[in-house]
Amino acid sequence: MKSSKADIITHLIGKKSEYKPDIVYDCSGFNRAIISKMNSTWLSYKETETVNKAIPFVIPHNNIILEPYTKSLAMKHGWCWIIPVNNRYGCGYTFDRNLATDEEIIEEIRDQFPTAKIPGSSFEFESGHNKKSWIGNCIAIG
Repeated sequence: MKSSKADIITHLIGKKSEYKPDIVYDCSGFNRAIISKMNSTWLSYKETETVNKAIPFVIPHNNIILEPYTKSLAMKHGWCWIIPVNNRYGCGYTFDRNLATDEEIIEEIRDQFPTAKIPGSSFEFESGHNKKSWIGNCIAIG
């Protein structure tokens, strides 16, 4: 990534090509892969929002008619997101690692969602937001 003094990204260099974008959407989530290089200030919520760990999982579906929105469900130790996608629901359970273990969370997932498949492991994160989510021609989303 190359940027000018005015925080405008002029080039993105990929594995096979170089791009000259008019606008860049940083959809890298927790990684903040591009916006973090744009002198963006991170404002943490860790003092007031104690969720700091998540376990992703999926729930299969048979291409039924899906709701066109993300569901948020209150759980015993936090909350779950349920996002409909083409061949499954993309889900995750977000919780405070100081109040529950991964094993307790997995047990609750299996009780609440019997068909859930847990393909990976948990990950830690820090809740917060960028002070500025739009800098120059870069917009951070998610």
